[in-house]
Amino acid sequence: MRASEQRRKPADRIVDDPYAKLFLGPMLRAALATWEVSGRLGNLAEQFSPGLLAFVLCRHRYIDDRLVRALRADVEQVVLLGAGYDTRGYRLAHELKYRPVFEVDYPATSERKTKIVARYKKELPVSDVRSVEVDFQKDSLRDRLQAAGFKRGVRTFFVWEGVAMYLMRSTVKATLTELREISAPGSEIARVIGPVWGITVRSRSIVGTACAGCQQIFGGEISALTSLAVDSRNEAMHRLETNAIALGANAVLGMRFDSGELMQNTNEIVAYGTAVILSAPGR
Repeated sequence: MRASEQRRKPADRIVDDPYAKLFLGPMLRAALATWEVSGRLGNLAEQFSPGLLAFVLCRHRYIDDRLVRALRADVEQVVLLGAGYDTRGYRLAHELKYRPVFEVDYPATSERKTKIVARYKKELPVSDVRSVEVDFQKDSLRDRLQAAGFKRGVRTFFVWEGVAMYLMRSTVKATLTELREISAPGSEIARVIGPVWGITVRSRSIVGTACAGCQQIFGGEISALTSLAVDSRNEAMHRLETNAIALGANAVLGMRFDSGELMQNTNEIVAYGTAVILSAPGR
């Protein structure tokens, strides 16, 4: 998705990642080059998964902005939990100023990424990126990080993006406990909780349908349906807010609505977005 975003003009990109394509396989790189000539790849992604592309890119951008702000303060090191093919260590090399970035991930993924980085070393900026192989389910994150040169007691910025939902609850709690033990006061976790939504299903009453039919004869706004649409959206949005609070979030990013017909005269209205925890600057 980050590679596909390069089809846009620089000023229009949510995330500017010129290195993402390096981590694609040969077939995907060829497909990307072919489709992106016309810009159709991003359009197809939006057509078949409405909102998904924007959701993922906005999540990346939110974390990027938080990280850059922290780097301008006194953060001394960065830890990417479940780094995958994250390129922040290279995209933000200027802001990092050689501060270490610990990329934590499953051994097989880390090994493949290390090989790709070595292959394209000349195309990537110089940066202190360190690979840390960890199986969250059984390895000690603390021990593996310290073996890679992680400093305890200094301000650290942790990124845990799109990983926790694949782990057991006990593993998530154990990982957060370890982070608390090795972090200095003032360390941050850029926490994107994940997708959140509110759903309502509405049907038109016989009276409402009859009134709408009458109004169609004369043209103009169909007030009965307008009122139904407004009430439905408000209800879906209220449920979205309730669900986000239940997850511990204090904000929802990229909220949008969607709807679909479940059966005749019965529609599903969904409000959805990304639940996050925001903090005020300096906190």
